[in-house]
Amino acid sequence: MEGEEEGVLWRSETMNYIQITVPVGSLHDCIEEIGSVGVCEIADLNSDVPPMQRSFASELAMMAQSRRRIDVIRRECDVGHVYVFDPDEQEVASQVDFHLMNEALALCEKDLTECVKDRDQIAKNLSNHVKTKIIIEKAMELFAGTNQDREEMVELLETGLTTVGAVCGVLPQTLREPFIRVVFRMTHGNCVFRHWDIGNESEEPQQEPLSVLFVIHKGKVSRSKIEKVAQQFNMYVFNVALDEHSRRNQLQQTEEKIRDTLTVLNKTKSAVNTILFDVAEQLGLWDVKVTREMRILHEMNKCSFSSNDKTAVIEGWCPLYAADFVTQSVNRGCARGGMMIEPVIRTAHTRTRYPTWFVRNAFLDSFYAIIEGYGVPRYQEFVPSAIYVISFPLLFGIMFGDVGHGFMLLFFSLLLVMDSDRLFRRENGEILDIVFQGRYVLLLMSVFSIYMGFLYNEFFSLSFDLFGSAYRISKSGEAQCTAESQNGNSCDAYLFGLDPVWKQSTNELAFTNSLKMKLSLVVGILHMAGGIALSAMNHLYFANSIEFWHTFIPRILFLVSVFGYLVVLIFLKWGMNFPSTHCAPSLLTILMNMFLRPGTIEPVDAKCIDRCNDDRPWADCDKECFGCNGYLFPHQETVQIVLVCISAVSVVWMLVMPPLAKRWEVAENLSARRPELMLGDESDDDEETRFDFMEEAVNNAVHSFEFVLGGLSNTASYLRLWALSLAHSQLSVIFWEKLIAEQLKASTSTTWLMVMVGTSIWLFVTIGVLLILETLSAFLHALRLHWVEFQNKFYAGDGRKLTPFDLDTN
Repeated sequence: MEGEEEGVLWRSETMNYIQITVPVGSLHDCIEEIGSVGVCEIADLNSDVPPMQRSFASELAMMAQSRRRIDVIRRECDVGHVYVFDPDEQEVASQVDFHLMNEALALCEKDLTECVKDRDQIAKNLSNHVKTKIIIEKAMELFAGTNQDREEMVELLETGLTTVGAVCGVLPQTLREPFIRVVFRMTHGNCVFRHWDIGNESEEPQQEPLSVLFVIHKGKVSRSKIEKVAQQFNMYVFNVALDEHSRRNQLQQTEEKIRDTLTVLNKTKSAVNTILFDVAEQLGLWDVKVTREMRILHEMNKCSFSSNDKTAVIEGWCPLYAADFVTQSVNRGCARGGMMIEPVIRTAHTRTRYPTWFVRNAFLDSFYAIIEGYGVPRYQEFVPSAIYVISFPLLFGIMFGDVGHGFMLLFFSLLLVMDSDRLFRRENGEILDIVFQGRYVLLLMSVFSIYMGFLYNEFFSLSFDLFGSAYRISKSGEAQCTAESQNGNSCDAYLFGLDPVWKQSTNELAFTNSLKMKLSLVVGILHMAGGIALSAMNHLYFANSIEFWHTFIPRILFLVSVFGYLVVLIFLKWGMNFPSTHCAPSLLTILMNMFLRPGTIEPVDAKCIDRCNDDRPWADCDKECFGCNGYLFPHQETVQIVLVCISAVSVVWMLVMPPLAKRWEVAENLSARRPELMLGDESDDDEETRFDFMEEAVNNAVHSFEFVLGGLSNTASYLRLWALSLAHSQLSVIFWEKLIAEQLKASTSTTWLMVMVGTSIWLFVTIGVLLILETLSAFLHALRLHWVEFQNKFYAGDGRKLTPFDLDTN
């Protein structure tokens, strides 16, 4: 493999698979030192051993028990608002006796569990007493209530055949209406309901709002039914005395119970806090140390041991540049363990897949995230991170081009970049975190939007004349060259971007449509060609000559001969002056006739061609007929025949040659290895001996047809650049004209008010629709074009990330 010194922007770091042999007594310290470096992924050498049968399963179980106890204590600290001290670096580096710590945690958990159980029971009793008090107070209000209450209860008593009673209780407000419906149906409406919403006056933590509900009924049968329903709804029921004197006694007794229970509850909470304060100072350190120890033990379980259990073997991946750091960390670990035996470190051979690792920075990290959203790059395949820095914002800018909107987006992105330190330390929510992580992408997107806005000459849908327009509008409405721009029979071009006079023309939409559509095709075809060119870099880097000669070459020839020719025609047509618009040939017609009618160029204006020499139509046409013969350059029909032949040969080439070339390569390799096979040397289980020509041919045919058909669909897909740019521009025009321009034209006494209202609405829809929805839409379309039309030309994306053991990260 060549090019191992490639920069990190293009390819992943060169990986090294190392094998480290250390004394068993130093294994823990060596693993801890490797974790402090944070660049080595430790391989699992015991993947066939169940977790509970590994060497350090018992120690890991003890740490898991400590972890559970710490979580229990932390939850109670949060409930009791007890501050847990965070350890500093010096405390984290210190040693902790885990056995003593586990004993202290077990004792604390035992005492805490008993106190918490008592506290919760007392709190529940207090809650019931409070509910009882509220029920009694509401009953006293009800039985001494209004005339309407009395009339309903008297009506219920009219039969005089049964005893009238009341079921009083408290239940959540969300269950009140279902409870009433069920009771009403079961008693056939022979009951009266009274309820009061009391919020969360029960003082029970995390309790939803409650309701006091009285059900006045007649008969013991109805009461039994209501009590059963109340039990199913988990309703707290209290039997209120019927006479007023008894109710007052009940209220007095309940208030005494509340005072006594509240006193006991406060003492119990104080006892709980005393237990928590005793461990709060050490709990933070224990939390960190237990977490680190569990991670270290987990990595230690991946190591293998010698038959006499005196040495341990650590294997893993690390970047080549960090091999010295890993060696130094292992030496420090052995020195900490007091072992006089030096560790043995060597590079080992493995058949496992090489992992991918990049040294990132804050600027490129978001671009890597976009690329890896398609798939993790294969080991040392080309990664277009630096290309994304330009191409992704450029495609976004083509769709979002507007100077005003670009500056608003730039202001927002600069706030994110300049205030990144404060925002990084805050919890902003998932959506805002995603926006913050892509702040540099957003910054470049806004810059390219401003650039394309100058190119389109659009500022909130308005044009601006920075360099002096080459035209002026006459009284008749025609565009005429200014004196300064007069250059023979034509006008000098505007210095940069579109001439502002186009905003005043009647065919502005047709012109900008044509311009943006052709610009989208040019950018899209160049983008795809770049993707195919990057595949050549991968083939050359991995010394894959078959893929280079029989996949890259025919693919790039096919793309250039068909769609590259279209780009050339676009520039030729842009550079020609036609006597009238109907004389300009259609590029779509030229491209279709190139395959359907090879060697034929259809004239655009037959009458004009009649006045030209049929033998030499290009050279002898009159100036007034220039371009009407359908030609854009001399010998166009000959060039098109050659391009059609190249494209046809390319398709056959990419369809037939790759499987044949691989078959020849396998045959040559087997011939070279024949002496080894005759001697019985079959140590290398090469894929060459399992080569299936038919499977390879079918697979290659699928990819070839996919590329050829995808060439057309991918090219058409880039027209979304034109569509979104047109939509963005027209929305800007509509918002401006309907909300501000029409109000400014009005001449009424309320014009100033309408302008203020229109400006406010315009600002709202501009931010909501154009800056939020349109930004998201353009971003997603740019993402799609990079993933589907660009990356699939060269990017496999089937690799795996290096997952280094790092004690400094969670």
